[in-house]
Amino acid sequence: MSVCDKATYNIKTGDGKFKVRIFIQIANAVSNVNFQVNGTSFAKNLTIDKGERKVLEEVVNASDGMIEIDTECKDNCFYSLGRMNMIQIFPYVKLSHEPSHPLHEGQICDGLVKRGKECENGPDVTHCAFQDNGSPGYKLCNGSVTKVKIPEASTCKDIRGWNICIKNEYETNEAELCGRICGLVGFQCKDLKCVPKS
Repeated sequence: MSVCDKATYNIKTGDGKFKVRIFIQIANAVSNVNFQVNGTSFAKNLTIDKGERKVLEEVVNASDGMIEIDTECKDNCFYSLGRMNMIQIFPYVKLSHEPSHPLHEGQICDGLVKRGKECENGPDVTHCAFQDNGSPGYKLCNGSVTKVKIPEASTCKDIRGWNICIKNEYETNEAELCGRICGLVGFQCKDLKCVPKS
């Protein structure tokens, strides 16, 4: 989708809260985007470089059983161009282990784990935690890294039950890191690899 004038999309969802994701990756041009969803601003004059992947995500309440996405620009609109590749909308269910306060993007769990835009956009998703297995970053966890579920008994309570992307094998100078990461997921570090405790 690409428009210069305001465009509005209405999706019938029923009542309740919904997680809305807008995916943007335009290969041939720089984008300057404005998106609102049911009055909640997802992006305001956000510049996205050519080929850069961006995922805008918020939880919003349906209005009269509908989700409305619009591209209206109110300030500095000369270069505004609403562009998106895909929209995902699904019911929002707060998990029992989900914290009541928002998690900060970047490093969490004493600096061991990352989350947020850096993880969603990749390309390096090592030590990124993912709550949703359908996120773009989660799908990048392959090759020299692998996905492991964080146990409910993990010391990092904010991401219990999530998935984390860890290395298949750590470098010789990463022995301490290997031990800490493996411990976080309930494993032990043996020969610089995370293996189940014997």
